[in-house]
Amino acid sequence: MRVSIASETGVGNRGSLVCRFLIASAALVVVRGGLVLGREASGFSDIDGRVLAGAVRFFPIDLALSLAGLALAWALLRMLGGRLRFPIASACALLAFAHASFRFPRTEVFVPPFATSPLANGLVGLIVALAVWIALGGKRVPFERPLAGLAGIVLAAGIALGFAGRTPPASWPERPNLVLVSLDTLRPDHLSCYGYELETSPELDRFAASAVRFDRAYSPQAWTLTAHMTMLTSLQPFVHGVTHGKSLSPAARTLAGELAGAGYRTLAVVDDCMWLAEHWGFARGFDLYYRVGRPAAFKVDQILSLLDINGPQPFFLFAHFFDAHSDVDRLQYDAGEEDLATFASWYEGDFDGCDEEGRCASRFLKATNRLNLDVPEETRRYITSLYDAGIRSLDRELGRLLRGLEERGLLETSAVLITADHGEELWDHGQVLHGQGYDECLRVPFLLRTPGTDGGVSRATVSLSDVMPTLLDLAGLDLAGLQGRSLAPVLAGATLPDVAVPTSTTDRVTGLRDGDTAILFTESGIQRFDTRADPRQAHDLGTGADEQRALRDLEAGMDSLRSLLGPRADGRRLSASEREALEDLGYLGD
Repeated sequence: MRVSIASETGVGNRGSLVCRFLIASAALVVVRGGLVLGREASGFSDIDGRVLAGAVRFFPIDLALSLAGLALAWALLRMLGGRLRFPIASACALLAFAHASFRFPRTEVFVPPFATSPLANGLVGLIVALAVWIALGGKRVPFERPLAGLAGIVLAAGIALGFAGRTPPASWPERPNLVLVSLDTLRPDHLSCYGYELETSPELDRFAASAVRFDRAYSPQAWTLTAHMTMLTSLQPFVHGVTHGKSLSPAARTLAGELAGAGYRTLAVVDDCMWLAEHWGFARGFDLYYRVGRPAAFKVDQILSLLDINGPQPFFLFAHFFDAHSDVDRLQYDAGEEDLATFASWYEGDFDGCDEEGRCASRFLKATNRLNLDVPEETRRYITSLYDAGIRSLDRELGRLLRGLEERGLLETSAVLITADHGEELWDHGQVLHGQGYDECLRVPFLLRTPGTDGGVSRATVSLSDVMPTLLDLAGLDLAGLQGRSLAPVLAGATLPDVAVPTSTTDRVTGLRDGDTAILFTESGIQRFDTRADPRQAHDLGTGADEQRALRDLEAGMDSLRSLLGPRADGRRLSASEREALEDLGYLGD
């Protein structure tokens, strides 16, 4: 009976089918592996043994996908008989085309964006699809048995190489790898390593133990777009000028551009948030700028896969995580079930994330600000607990990223800087989300570690404008012309001189942080706080004439800087879908 069924399928005897099965599987895997290795497909050059060893780590995944699909086809052919062999073979050929041309499954494994044309990818897919169709459709294959033997060797070699380990480098290199991690919407006083009473960040705590923790680090503005642009250019918002309708000037230097020019591979895995889109200028200088709208767990997988195909050339990695930001579904902040149970299970009320008007998640928070809604204290505490739970879920994945670096021998050859673009107000000054200029919105975590760092705490006042000069200094590159300053001397035990750092919008200076003094321009006038004695900034001390004059002089001086870069590049209008996505996140609507 088995012989009869095999004969009816038109694919010959069992041995012949096995041979063709191996050939088709090897064709799929080899083509995809070759594309990953290619300069055009991955954005990498200098193909060598380390890159090969890293790239074939995809091999077991490709092999499993290929074999699973072909095994299903084989089973269907045996069960349904020969009359369906051509439709089944054609369907499998279509899947092979999508698989070989990187159109499927994009969400299962990391797939670098293509620089090659769709036509080239399509031709590759068609060639592999034809091979699969011949194998399953019953056409004769010349030199079938030798080809099958070669295919078996290729598959076995791929498996062996794919699971091969790496030998960690023996010493700290002259040109270290640089890792910049931005945790969107993360206020430091909700991290246990910054003194929070709840254990929200055990993984970051372990990292902080061997890092320098900067206790007075500030974002120039509580907005993802402008803060990240300052982080990656060292320019204050009123200088880089990037806003809704303006992109980064072509004259501006970028962190990625400087490092790429010095021989670094430059990689970015960021959230698919509109404010980090390429057209603002964020992708400038990056060999690979990969935007993905998935949680931290998925991004960590992508990052580690990227590092597995990286060669001996030093790299700069920019990783951005959006998980602590307010959510768009129902609850205000997203977290895993385990962390929701740990931090928010105390709540027994009936608030489910929405109000009577059907506004949920971020839209509810935005309406709370806009309409000055009265949210009960218990509900506020519950929403804050959701925020804490989200931090813990994010922290768990950060631990996996750090362990992944360590397992690959990269933690001891890399400088790692972990920070945030801004915090979250959580009703500290009457509002929620992040729009005002108080410390809960502008103060950010700032943890810097290099191998051999003993750890410690710095009370220097620092800004996100210091990120670029610090990383360039660690890479031994020129810092001339940057607005920020390098913090690298702190790693060697130096004490930085006190400086005042401004906070601002793209139009004007809005405040100043100078040691324990915070000065803010608000709608009601200028406020001054002693943040050591009054960390919640509840008691306005008022400003004298000297302080007001200093602020006016500062703003006048900053006006002259706006002309340095010339006119900004025009941005583009947001589409209706982009506006809706931003409204869901609480950014638009006023």
